[in-house]
Amino acid sequence: MPLSFSLADARFLYDRGLGLIRRGMTSLRTRGWRASWERVLRQFRGLTASR
Repeated sequence: MPLSFSLADARFLYDRGLGLIRRGMTSLRTRGWRASWERVLRQFRGLTASR
């Protein structure tokens, strides 16, 4: 049973991915590699602790 994948779904995923890339690049420009990576690690530690 194939799942349908509409043009609206593709557009949403494209826009979401592009937004995440832009946010990541902005973070790297403003914070630098180390601070951005530490922030990512803190966020993922928080997700695993809350489950």
